[in-house]
Parts: sequence; structure tokens; C-alpha cells
Amino acid sequence: MKCRSMAGIELSTQALGRADAVLAASRPLILDPLIGHTPAATHITDPNLRGTVKELAQLDGAFVVSEEGVVVAACRYLDASVGDIDLPFGLGSRHLAAASVSKRLGIIAIVVSESAIVRVFYQGQLRGEIFPELWLLSRHQPQLRGPVSQEHLHDLTILAAGHDGVADDLVVTDAVEPQTSRTEPEAGEPGPADR
Repeated sequence: MKCRSMAGIELSTQALGRADAVLAASRPLILDPLIGHTPAATHITDPNLRGTVKELAQLDGAFVVSEEGVVVAACRYLDASVGDIDLPFGLGSRHLAAASVSKRLGIIAIVVSESAIVRVFYQGQLRGEIFPELWLLSRHQPQLRGPVSQEHLHDLTILAAGHDGVADDLVVTDAVEPQTSRTEPEAGEPGPADR
């Protein structure tokens, strides 16, 4: 699934926009394994990149994605400050870093939690949440504040903040038909204890 920002930038999970500004506001945690590869080889649409991103996502740090969709760096420590950041209780340091850098640099920051819930930050605020399976929604409290719109696509539940134009920050671009909702895994599917 792809998300599109107000500026029309397509993003993938654990991604940030305005690559040069993000690189200047971060530092590497390890030697960057993506350095030296061509932009075509590190573009989010390259199917060969998926396995690399999946492996690197297990390490600490953020991915930096350019406005063109090129993953320009991995395993980056984001310089974050807590000033003027108001997060819901229960969100951790990755969420704080994402909120901070999104506010300071005017970018979209996406955090994938260990529970697989995806949270989208813009201008220092939580703007959207994606629950990859409907049964997760029944076990986790959404963290969005104020009016929330909700959409179900396949096994995804997408929540977006506000009805004052804020929800337009996160727009699902894949054209799929909504499916019947279910709250528990079917027989044979992994449940929360199996993940």
C-alpha cells in the first residue's frame, strides 16, 4: 500500500521526505549499507529492495526516502527535541523522534511499531494510524485525538485525524474494494501470540 502526502509524495513505511534536510538533522548509527548504490536500485518500487529494507528494518534507526522515492540512507539516528511535542501516552522514543523531525523540517515521518501498527506524523502531530489487521484494532487503542475518519481496505484499518482538511494529509492511493470486516484471525492464520 502507498500513502500520498499533501505534496503528492509517495511514501513507504519507516520513511521520511526532504532527504537532504533529514540527513543534515540525523547521523548514521552504523556504516550505511545503502551508500554507493544507484538510485534505481534503491527506489521503493524496485522489488529487489524489499528484502533489503525488511532486513535493515530490524536494526535501529530511520530510513530516509527522497521525494522521488529513493531510499537514500538507512539506520539513521534522528536528532530529536521534546520541546513543543505533545504525544499521546504510550508512544515511545521512535514516535517522539518522528514527531520532532516532522515538525522541525516540515516533512512526513512514518513509524512502524513492533505491533505492526503504522503511525504517520506531520507538523509534529500524529495524523494517521494504519492497523494492518482488523483484530489489532480490537486490542490496541487508537492514539489519534479529535475527530477521526475510519476506512477499511482488505485487512487494513486506516484512521485519519480531523475533518478540517487535516485528514487530507493521508490519502490511500491503492484502488481496492473494501472487504468484510473480521476481528479475529481465521483458522490457520497467525494470531498475536504467533507474531
